[in-house]
Amino acid sequence: MKKLFIKEKKINISDLLFGLAYLPWIYAWMFTPTYYKDILHPYAIIKFMQVFGIILLLLRLGLKSKIKIRSLIISILMIICGTVVSYNNQNASLVFYSVIIIVLASDMNLEKIVRWTMVGQICITLITIFSAFAGIIPNVISNSMAGGFSRIRYGMGYTYSTFLPNYLLSILIEYIYLKKNKKWKILEIAIFLICNMFTYYYTRTRLAFGMISVVLFAEFINIFRKHKVDKSVGGIFSIFTKWGVVLCAAFSILTTCFYDSSRKFLAFLNTLLSERLRFGKMGLIQHGVSLFGSDVVWETDASKYNYIDSSYINIMICYGLIVFLVVIVGFTIAGRFAVKENNRAMCLALLLWFARAVIDPQLFLLWFNPFLFLIGEAFSGILKKRRSENAVTSMRIQ
Repeated sequence: MKKLFIKEKKINISDLLFGLAYLPWIYAWMFTPTYYKDILHPYAIIKFMQVFGIILLLLRLGLKSKIKIRSLIISILMIICGTVVSYNNQNASLVFYSVIIIVLASDMNLEKIVRWTMVGQICITLITIFSAFAGIIPNVISNSMAGGFSRIRYGMGYTYSTFLPNYLLSILIEYIYLKKNKKWKILEIAIFLICNMFTYYYTRTRLAFGMISVVLFAEFINIFRKHKVDKSVGGIFSIFTKWGVVLCAAFSILTTCFYDSSRKFLAFLNTLLSERLRFGKMGLIQHGVSLFGSDVVWETDASKYNYIDSSYINIMICYGLIVFLVVIVGFTIAGRFAVKENNRAMCLALLLWFARAVIDPQLFLLWFNPFLFLIGEAFSGILKKRRSENAVTSMRIQ
């Protein structure tokens, strides 16, 4: 575990400019769902960084010796799209800067980005939890229904009880990616298991708890496999990695569109998913789907609740069809790259995100999902270039 947190010995100017543009922005966003938002005022930092950060990213771009015409054209088109989507859309204000940083920093080392993001998530989560228990910020207790049962839930310093388990799930996925193909140790599984049990005990968030439990069980079984982990990616695993985002998006959209409480299977699925299908269909009927999204006012009060948890439905409604297609195509390209590179860790991380996006709305939020940078790499041709470079290196070794 220590190797995952080794400090970089050398930080070049390009990395420094990126870090200054990216880290304060996402760390500020990480504080927005906590009650520290009333103390630290993270939105002021976010607004400042969305101006200052662009200057830093443009300076970084100027350091490049060569800029391909294709990459430049695609970057300009994506930035224009992000600008249009964000204009007069409070829910999509983050899209503009997200697109800019994903596009202009598409050549950054993904492993560094994931590590820096994960460290921030861990630190801010721990600060929030300890502050809630110490009484520095509120630890709000709420009562909600799920599957016909009442449950007492603690916010743990967050404005809503699901934020903590969602961050834990993000940290787990990132840790899987950083572990690469190495087997887990009992201690690593034990740490995540304790965190998962602790989080579920206080927040009663079933779906995140279930996903984390399944992953930890699989890693536990893998420890006792005598033979080495097969590094090749093939069969069903390969197919689902390549087309997983398409399949999960299709499943989410179709079950939502055809949801009817009179249909037993869909009614059961809706109950299992805590009314996600019903709220998703209500959102589609009320707001529809447009090219550049709609400015939706979310209500979290129990009597007026209308939030859409599925990332696929949420992105289509709030950010529009163009951003939705960019995400689907970008992650499809990334999935194919991961399979061709036999990168099992990346394949598993992507698969978990594709499945998670059916039930959680964080797919297009960089402070939850740093793998969004793969979309920039996909459209800029960086993934194709890395594939070619790796193929040449492999031939030389042979």
